[in-house]
Amino acid sequence: MIHTPIFDFVKTYTASDPVRLHMPGHKGRGPLGCEALDLTEIPGADSLYEAAGVIAESEANASARFGCPTFYSTEGSSHCIRAMLLLAEQVWSQEQSKLPAPGTEENGFFARLGRTGRKRFRVLAARNAHKTFLSAAALLDLDVCWLPADADSYLCADPTPESLDAALKASGAAAVYLTCPDYLGNLPDLRPLAAVCHAHSALLLVDNAHGAYLRFLTPSRHPITLGADFCCDSAHKTLPVLTGGAYLHVAAGMLQASAKKQDAGQETRSLQEDGSRFGAQTPAPQGCAEQEAGHGLLCTESVREALALFGSTSPSYLILQSLDLANPNLETLPARLAAFLPKLTALKARLCAAGWRLIGDEPLKLTFDLRLPAEADDAAAFSAPHRSGTALAAALEQAGIYCEFADRDFLVLMVSPEHTEAELMRLETALMALAAKYRTAEGRTSSACSDKDTGKAVAPETVCTIREAMLAPAVSVPAAESLGRVLARPGVSCPPAVPIRMPGERIDEAAVAAFRRYGIETVSVLQNL
Repeated sequence: MIHTPIFDFVKTYTASDPVRLHMPGHKGRGPLGCEALDLTEIPGADSLYEAAGVIAESEANASARFGCPTFYSTEGSSHCIRAMLLLAEQVWSQEQSKLPAPGTEENGFFARLGRTGRKRFRVLAARNAHKTFLSAAALLDLDVCWLPADADSYLCADPTPESLDAALKASGAAAVYLTCPDYLGNLPDLRPLAAVCHAHSALLLVDNAHGAYLRFLTPSRHPITLGADFCCDSAHKTLPVLTGGAYLHVAAGMLQASAKKQDAGQETRSLQEDGSRFGAQTPAPQGCAEQEAGHGLLCTESVREALALFGSTSPSYLILQSLDLANPNLETLPARLAAFLPKLTALKARLCAAGWRLIGDEPLKLTFDLRLPAEADDAAAFSAPHRSGTALAAALEQAGIYCEFADRDFLVLMVSPEHTEAELMRLETALMALAAKYRTAEGRTSSACSDKDTGKAVAPETVCTIREAMLAPAVSVPAAESLGRVLARPGVSCPPAVPIRMPGERIDEAAVAAFRRYGIETVSVLQNL
């Protein structure tokens, strides 16, 4: 049986009828009904970024479920993305400092990783990166270069082993950053891409925000399983976890034995003695991060320090309990997915038979492609707003059904084994009733929009670095009047939080057309350029 040490501690503390002379100010009472479970770092409750007690024990449980060192965040994948980019830069920096003298070069992945000779950490990234990647690049002053955009939407990237190999040869990047799955549910095979990265001694970092459940498919399609070195999951997006709950995963080979292991054990005993009244009595296991001690350049403390650098000093104990309680759920998730997915596959088939066009191969997403045929002209596209994803979303809301994301071209629904058969029947009934209005035109092609329409970037001009653009004085201008200006901020909301152009790039005609297509009325540009 999997224990839930964080929740058990809080439950025991709450049952002791304590006088709460500590934060939070609600003192365990309030209108939400959950205030009694909302704590801070009292004795025995552990501390997220110095975890050595109940949190460390719970993270070890999660590590066992995911098969790799796993660390909690209560601030979503955005938090984990910043941390893993810093950790990757630290790996590169350490190797840079240990470059061998000429003629004495060493072999091996970590030795080769440091041979780029560059002063800034260069990351080769797909252009459909979440805007958090850009804020991390600004804060860390990353040297970012972009993979060629071969997909027909700015929300997608379609790297192949061949295109990735060519881009790595041209860029000499020390790391590759991919979003997989993407917002539309495209799920490329990461294994050959990881092999290409490692052949070039480049680290592979994956934003797996939408794919925490992939670990529990048979076989696993999780990025760490397929060769990624770092990966983040938004647990709350696809698992029964409160909003904000997330995981940072590190490949076991990236970690070395903790230099502070004995000290951490002493700290654990002290925390347990302080909190023994409230159930923190079981020694916390060290977890996969220390059981799998290898020859990596990072230790457990490095990971926690990276998370602490970007995280709040007041992590939510409600979210921590939710992550803790997810671990028993993960134990049974493979069986529940195996039972649920055939039903969802059958639903997808019935929807396609009714005329809906579904794209993407992520198992738990329904992505509706509502674009007009490729031969339709721009005027026709704008004369049929009733066929848009946003219009379909509004129609579904009339039936009490709410989507994850909708724009002019697509509508995305995120499904889960937590859904009941009655809920799926409501969805199917509503979509079947709307099918005639939205039925796909005969002969429609998969490439429904031109590069100019979708914002697909064709080698836009880079004027300055992401850091220079995002930290510089900026002004807001009408998007229709932005041609030739230099973008200063991503300027996109969440969802999908995927920029059409990147900070530091000059706005071209294709970008202006895409702003118009997706209803972006104003953009932030550099004040002096």
